[in-house]
Amino acid sequence: MSVDEERQFLVTVIKDLLSLCEKKRGKDNKAIVAANIMYVVGQYPFFLKSHWKFLKTVVKKLNEFMHECHPGVQDMACETYLKIAQKCKEEFVKLQPSEEEPYVCVVIRTLSHESVLLEQHQKLIFFEAVGHMVSEEPNLEMRGVLLTKLMEELDLHWKEIMQETFRDVLYLKMLPVIKDIDFYIRVNQAVASTVGHIYYAYLGNNYNDILNVYKFYSALISEQLKAGASMEMDAAVKTLKVIRKNILKLIQTFVQFSEDSHLLSSMFVPPLSQLMLDYGINIPDARWNCLLFA
Repeated sequence: MSVDEERQFLVTVIKDLLSLCEKKRGKDNKAIVAANIMYVVGQYPFFLKSHWKFLKTVVKKLNEFMHECHPGVQDMACETYLKIAQKCKEEFVKLQPSEEEPYVCVVIRTLSHESVLLEQHQKLIFFEAVGHMVSEEPNLEMRGVLLTKLMEELDLHWKEIMQETFRDVLYLKMLPVIKDIDFYIRVNQAVASTVGHIYYAYLGNNYNDILNVYKFYSALISEQLKAGASMEMDAAVKTLKVIRKNILKLIQTFVQFSEDSHLLSSMFVPPLSQLMLDYGINIPDARWNCLLFA
């Protein structure tokens, strides 16, 4: 289709689907129509990039769907949001006509509200999507500012956990804390894979704390296994091993996207020797897979 034909086709389809969504009754019917809307808008990134007001409307509609708890709707909304963020990311960091600031600032500022009803795996997709937007900011200093703002709320919670841990290291054994740490590491990995080298500015502030959490959980795994816990049966041990593995993946992701070998060798590599020592003193069943960094 020509540009004009595509424009007319897409506008007609979306208008009809929105009208259908208003007319249909019942959550199931509305969910099916919503899925169609999300599918269609995700297939036409060139149209979206050429029509900012329409793109902004689509994003707002996806935010609405993120608050819809009908099965499947939130997943589709997050997946479409990610697809649009990947294909149209440059539009979110531009100062668009009639806007007071780049729209990525609005997205970051309202992220907590828009994601309040999402499950953790859906929030991960949301963070990854915003990470793609941040990665397109041409000014490195501003990109760092956006990254800091994106991680601000999570970072505050992480610091609270570290403060409680400083008072009593056994705080790290509480199940809600373990889940929060697991989520924090996963978000960091998702963001690191999108924003690229600038991630070092954020990681540097929490790097030693992350490695200390790794060592504590590694020692706890060995302790549990020595006490007779079964790796297949003990859910707590399995969760701790997943967190430890994800910390290694986070470091691997950071190294992969780093553009400064001197920075790596001087600031980030030396502390890793602690993990090698940890590997040596652990019992075989508690060790991480050394092929991870192969």
